[in-house]
Amino acid sequence: MEVVIAPRVGLAGNFAALDADRPSSSVHFASVINADSRLSGKVLDVGCGKSGPTVPAYATTLRRAAQIDGIDPFPEVKENPLLTRSWVGGLEDVPEIPSNEYDAVVSFFVAEHVANPAAFLAAVHRVLKPGGVFYACTPHSQHPFAWCVRLIETLNLKGKMEDVAQRGWNRYPAYYRLNSRRAVLRAARGLNFARAEFHYHPCVQWDENFPRALRFVPRLFDRVIGVHVTAVAQQLMFKLEKA
Repeated sequence: MEVVIAPRVGLAGNFAALDADRPSSSVHFASVINADSRLSGKVLDVGCGKSGPTVPAYATTLRRAAQIDGIDPFPEVKENPLLTRSWVGGLEDVPEIPSNEYDAVVSFFVAEHVANPAAFLAAVHRVLKPGGVFYACTPHSQHPFAWCVRLIETLNLKGKMEDVAQRGWNRYPAYYRLNSRRAVLRAARGLNFARAEFHYHPCVQWDENFPRALRFVPRLFDRVIGVHVTAVAQQLMFKLEKA
């Protein structure tokens, strides 16, 4: 499998600029996805929820698809007006989805919730047509938000944080097992993917997931440390092409 690491882009080291342009990472990743003609075909949206991508830039990636199907662990997926077909469950647990069916599979902020990366990527590979492509956008495993989520999950504080923040935290477990180049390549080993491509972009918007009174903590961290360390405070997009 060919492995490509795209040049790093964005205003790394410039907290003020990143803070002022918070959508920059999603806009950049969406521009890469939108340049792929396979998004004009039949697309499967993994983790689509009841309305599709909530980030405006990612929503643009699906506008020209000839057909959009979707799968999500929650039954609200059946309310999604964008979908031709929908399934409830995890991709690796729903064999009814046809094999060799999709020109593209996309997932936005789903990879962090994957418990079994090898099984998940095997399912992605199964449903893709030969020559099809998978795009996933997610916080990098070394992003401080990932550290916080792991700690909150470990201490069983997620529900309490949700009540305090009143932001409707996603109660689906987060594992961060498919959120780095090493983890993706390990999970894809033995599958017939021809190419893996990795894109990185700095990101400082994780303070939005904190109660307002505590938002100074992530902002201080990002200003002093996060934006100056390449492996920290960044979003990851990876792309896998089926042979």
